[in-house]
Amino acid sequence: MGLAAICTAIAISIRHEHPYVAGSLFGAGALLVFVTLFLAQKKTEPPSASQNTQSTSDSLKQSQAQNANPVAIGRYEEHHHRYPPPVAADQQLHPNLRFVKPTKSRIESRAFGPEVLTKSENGEDAAGLLVANDAAGAGAGRVNGVRAQIVFRDNDNEVYGGFGAWLDEFKNSVDFPPGKRRELVVAVRQGDGNIYAVTNPRERALSTRRVREFVRALENAPPLEYRLLPDKDLSVAVTLIDSDGAVLREKQFNYERRDDGDFRLTAND
Repeated sequence: MGLAAICTAIAISIRHEHPYVAGSLFGAGALLVFVTLFLAQKKTEPPSASQNTQSTSDSLKQSQAQNANPVAIGRYEEHHHRYPPPVAADQQLHPNLRFVKPTKSRIESRAFGPEVLTKSENGEDAAGLLVANDAAGAGAGRVNGVRAQIVFRDNDNEVYGGFGAWLDEFKNSVDFPPGKRRELVVAVRQGDGNIYAVTNPRERALSTRRVREFVRALENAPPLEYRLLPDKDLSVAVTLIDSDGAVLREKQFNYERRDDGDFRLTAND
């Protein structure tokens, strides 16, 4: 507006001496006034309907991106972080431990290193149980620190009890990922010809971080325990317990002595 006023003032002052120049200045001043008023009107006009719609849509998209549940819109969000799919409460995986069957194996203590029972063609006869975390059907969840409590009874009188020894395991607990099978030793014939129940009192694994810690743990670890069994049939209760003390599975078995001196476990179904 200031420039338009200057043009007008000059045009008035020279309108008599230079009428043509004054006319041009009048026209320029009027044009400047028109342009200034037009621009001022554009600034004060409300946005059009299409602009409102686009702005609203952009705001809505931004809000949804900020508040969206990454699982609901897929496994990825804007930063490409991956999230596991949600699992319904009734679909949570649980261990599916079961006693597969009684076993008969030849076992021995390892010749070197910690006292651990392992299979050997030249070993002694042993009766045990095969335990599995069955992954069939809907699947099974992992369970760690499973111990097997074994109790021998003569009718209602307890003969012997303790935590069982797992094959190829130093401590008395083992882990069961889905599909895993482990063998539990229940009774073994030793070199004197007698049959003994075998249990494992060790609750901790051997440390493998340092040699000194390994040697100290090995020296302080209690040995496997053996208890002479009477020359008669007994009942055997086996209870599988997790690391929190919860009972996972329990079953009754028969410990049978045969006339030829052999022994075995059978399921008490």
